[in-house]
Amino acid sequence: MRWSYDRTGFPYLHFDEVGLAVALFPVLKVQFEQFLAEPNGPGEEWYGELLAMNPRVSWRRFSPDQFEQLFVTGLHPEETSPFLKWLGTDYRVPTVLEWRAIDQVVEVSDFAKTFDEIQKSSDVLPPVRALMPKLIAQGRTKPPSLMFFDQGILEWVTLYNRKLGGLGRPRKSFFDALLNPRIHEPIQWIQRERQPAIGFRPVRALRGNA
Repeated sequence: MRWSYDRTGFPYLHFDEVGLAVALFPVLKVQFEQFLAEPNGPGEEWYGELLAMNPRVSWRRFSPDQFEQLFVTGLHPEETSPFLKWLGTDYRVPTVLEWRAIDQVVEVSDFAKTFDEIQKSSDVLPPVRALMPKLIAQGRTKPPSLMFFDQGILEWVTLYNRKLGGLGRPRKSFFDALLNPRIHEPIQWIQRERQPAIGFRPVRALRGNA
């Protein structure tokens, strides 16, 4: 399987079946903080709101009950756009149908060789090289759980009406709701309160599949 990197140095797996390059993980805080360091970033006070809901944990040291703290969550749908534009013009969140298609491909795939090659790549950043073996050592050995399509967070997806909703299979201890993302409609929130269980996973069209 082919892969590439975004400007934060994190890998994207190339799924020819769906015509997309898909982030290996939902966006992590260590990635997002590169964007926050930009001169025109949203600022520390804004970021502090997010951390108050889902505190930061170090990618160097975390336990199995802290997985969700690795990811940036709590953003309103429109707050994902500045980061995605910063990554590049082609980056976006997937549609409902795309997310479900990726989810199905991930379930039946064997990425062991690809994961090993990414870890050994001289291009990969230290957080990625450290995260993957830690996750495997803590029981995340199958692609759905290693990529956090299972026991992860809710992820923003674009709905049929162009609004955004949440899909995923979070742990009950993190988000107490029974949700099968293949048959249930994405969760939508009417109120404007931040939701600590939802983050996002960027995708981009593969060249020739745009």
